[in-house]
Amino acid sequence: MEPNLELALQAAAANAKANADALLKPFGKHVGAVLTVVQSGAPAPPVKYARAAEASLDAHSSETSTEISTGQISVSASVTIIFSIE
Repeated sequence: MEPNLELALQAAAANAKANADALLKPFGKHVGAVLTVVQSGAPAPPVKYARAAEASLDAHSSETSTEISTGQISVSASVTIIFSIE
């Protein structure tokens, strides 16, 4: 599993527990055991550009360079967790 996705899932799970605790507190209850965990969505499959890149290289000179852009990667995760109430 990608480390960034794993961290996002852990943060989503911790957030779900914190939200459940906050909702139960006024009733004098607290979160119990985890009954169900569902990860929402699925990662998109990687897009393969190898054949297009090879065709492009064949059409152009063999002396090419690849530009690499720097930037940020955004990772998000969504989970639904059902807890018992104690």
